[in-house]
Amino acid sequence: MILWLLIPVVIGFMWAITGIYLCGPTEEFTEFMRKPVREVFNEDIEEFEYLGAFMYEISSTDKNFIIYWGPIAGMIIMSVTVVISLIVIVVCGFKCYLRIKILTRNSSATSSRSQALQSQLFNALVIQTMIPVLLLHIPVTLKFMFAIFDSGLGEYCFIMSMTIALYPAIDPLPNFFIISPYRKAALGIFKLRKRQTKLQNGTMNSLQRTSLSIPRKT
Repeated sequence: MILWLLIPVVIGFMWAITGIYLCGPTEEFTEFMRKPVREVFNEDIEEFEYLGAFMYEISSTDKNFIIYWGPIAGMIIMSVTVVISLIVIVVCGFKCYLRIKILTRNSSATSSRSQALQSQLFNALVIQTMIPVLLLHIPVTLKFMFAIFDSGLGEYCFIMSMTIALYPAIDPLPNFFIISPYRKAALGIFKLRKRQTKLQNGTMNSLQRTSLSIPRKT
């Protein structure tokens, strides 16, 4: 149990150290990024704090490859962390599937309602597994691939920032739509508000009719 709890701490520490010491700004990387940043953002590169992997460049004099091993090591470490997180997701998801399957098969005393709830929980888990894959792992992997093949995304890099920002907001939604008690509670809030609006409108209409029906004194 302690080992599983330490995984995100260790991965986060590795990612931070990699970003600071292996993929931090360098003189060569700053000069390489100066022109694209000026063209896209109309700003000087010194106005930005950035991280990146400037792995190699072609010398302008003799056309030879100049390899920077620090950023390459950083890219390898980041790629390994992405793969490890995917492996953890797949292994945990598969073990949850086996446990739920064994539980529903061997426990004859389990009610149909409990079995339905277990199935809903597993379906919500599957969708919650796909959300980080679509919003985090795939964008990060594509960005790494473009960097390796020396084909920058330019202004389209903001898409990855948007998907990362959307992840915490979207991640809990499957629970509200798939798990029956949560779904009923969420829909009940909207129904309650709709009912309150109808009651308020009905009260206002009755008050208006009452005020119109009162005879005026002459």
